[in-house]
Amino acid sequence: MLTVLTRWQTALAREILDRFGVDIAPLDIPFSFPPKPEMGDAATPVAFALAKMLKRPPQQIAAELSGVELEGVARIHQAGPYLNLFLDRAWALEQFLKGRFVPAGEPGKVIVEHTNINPNKAAHVGHLRNAVLGDTLVRCLRYLGRRVEVQNYIDDTGVQVADVVVGFQRVKTLPLEEVKALAGELGAFEPELGTPFFQEYREAWEAAMPGFLQRHPSWDCIRPELERCFGRFDAFCWELYAQVAPWYAQAEEHKQARLDTLHLMEAGGNETAETAGLIAGHMVGRHLRTMDRLGIRYDVLPHESDILQSGFWRACFEKLKASAAIHEVPRDSEDKNRGCWVMGLADSDEFKGMSDADKVIVRSNGTVTYIGKDMAYQLWKFGLLGRDFHYRPFENPLYRVWRTAPDESAPDAPSFGDGARVYNVIDVRQSYLQKIVREGLRQMGHEQEAERSIHYASEMVALATQFVRSEMEKGAKFDLDEEDLSKPFVEMSGRKGLGFQADLLLDRMRDRALEEIQSRDPDLVRREPGEWAHRASALAAGALRYYMVKYNKNQVVAFDLDQALAFEGETGPYLQYACVRAENILRKAAERAASEDGFEAPDPSDPAALREALEHLDDEAWELLTLFLRTPNQVYQAVESLDINLVAKHLFTAAQSFHNYYHRFPVLQEENVEKRRARLLTIRLFAMFLRNGLEDLLGIRVPERM
Repeated sequence: MLTVLTRWQTALAREILDRFGVDIAPLDIPFSFPPKPEMGDAATPVAFALAKMLKRPPQQIAAELSGVELEGVARIHQAGPYLNLFLDRAWALEQFLKGRFVPAGEPGKVIVEHTNINPNKAAHVGHLRNAVLGDTLVRCLRYLGRRVEVQNYIDDTGVQVADVVVGFQRVKTLPLEEVKALAGELGAFEPELGTPFFQEYREAWEAAMPGFLQRHPSWDCIRPELERCFGRFDAFCWELYAQVAPWYAQAEEHKQARLDTLHLMEAGGNETAETAGLIAGHMVGRHLRTMDRLGIRYDVLPHESDILQSGFWRACFEKLKASAAIHEVPRDSEDKNRGCWVMGLADSDEFKGMSDADKVIVRSNGTVTYIGKDMAYQLWKFGLLGRDFHYRPFENPLYRVWRTAPDESAPDAPSFGDGARVYNVIDVRQSYLQKIVREGLRQMGHEQEAERSIHYASEMVALATQFVRSEMEKGAKFDLDEEDLSKPFVEMSGRKGLGFQADLLLDRMRDRALEEIQSRDPDLVRREPGEWAHRASALAAGALRYYMVKYNKNQVVAFDLDQALAFEGETGPYLQYACVRAENILRKAAERAASEDGFEAPDPSDPAALREALEHLDDEAWELLTLFLRTPNQVYQAVESLDINLVAKHLFTAAQSFHNYYHRFPVLQEENVEKRRARLLTIRLFAMFLRNGLEDLLGIRVPERM
């Protein structure tokens, strides 16, 4: 009831001014939602605040205000100092169904940057929280009428990509042509979507591998990695990346390989740079596929290499110097930062008390830190840089997504950037650096943009120890001892190869979901061979998405597969089941309606049918439906506080209320025709509202059956 609450506040403020001569701001008139229908659909304690100003008892003030006319309110009941508002139920549902409880939106574009996985190996479960939270934020903003652009920043010139290049060139000594062949061979191995990963998929991969080795005899040196990668190039690079750190430790000269590789990557036009580009391109493509399994998509993929080649940093550097936001430390000084360009933070309220209040932006050797590149990128997001990327389509068979380019835009390329507000969805470990980016904008004179630079931070994802033990029993390799396994969770580290790949986890969850489906419908796989994969994939993705979004952003998430996939409790499958169960009731009612009267679920878009059914509605049914009327308020509060889990909790509460209602009030068994039709209306609206909430807000697909 977001928009109607605003109108009530305005009307009450006007009434208070006319009646008492008190000029109160509409936003200062609080509203709450009573827990029971008999207490009203909304309530305000505004009389308390007025009592102090007017020196009168709040009950008297509330009594005088109870006669005010408010849009959509059938009656107002004074309960002591409170005004309890009772809605015209048909009006409220009609308004909600027409989308009039949601604001029309605000001018300007909102940019949301999220995911940002280093393009050097497979995504792991720890990356999924950032992506799911970012995608859910995007969905909530769009629900509130905002125009949103989704960006996924690709650090294709970073250390992590360089380490995988070192792995291929120095650890495995594979030339570029062999790396291309490997990426091509593994990329071509794509079993059908409906293949259970830990059964036929693995067998198919093991059968294919001897052919690969015969075609490429030099691959014998990578046979162990091939045996563990299951035909995926990103999984192969996962294995290789974990071997590079031990190789660096073997000899001092090995460490120089990383620096040499980084310099060659930045210079471009050589085999090392081409190898890096090949790796990054394949990884980004694979990450897009992984995220698409969760319903997560992007509009544009800004590449760090394009920031460097497009002169973004040079433009940013000139702005920083012109505004005196940075200064050069003399090379002949005793300062540890001599020769560097630094930003002074001592005068900023946010950094007061720091022992070292200078942040290096450009090193003494002339190389820019990634804070500098982040500032240039943030300026571009707000349209403040004075220059733009070029754009071309990124090769992606799933949907059209654009990537940045240093030159030659595609003829039909859209424009990106130039946002009015920017959300950077990056974990809490980046909080200090995000503050510096904001401070850089502020010192360059962009105060408003600094305020509109919002860091959506969340804690890390770990693996629950019981989940790790279970996987180790099944043959998974984790380099852990009993001391590690005595802790409540295991922190992940890609450099150590310690983690669980996102695709493998989704495959594992899909197979487990299939087991649950088969236990309920043993004949499904034979009867509908394509249907089980759709259902199991929806359950797996829904379980994973809900698990990542249900926790407070400040909580560490210890992922546990059994908890995530449970059909009882606060889980994605529980909410999916509530929706499917309601739709099954409607399906059965439709079957009976073909031969019996009184089993037609009223059409909520028909005002006459809606009002007639509502006359016979149980208060408990209205209590259930009013939860959904509050959805716009919950979404708005979630976005404003960046507590997106509020939306998940809201829909879970609705699912719980539905189960409680259904157990107490029979629907198809109800003998009174008017009551039955009213309850069918409740079920129809609940199913519609919950499916829309799950799919549009939380990105959780609901299968037709479970």
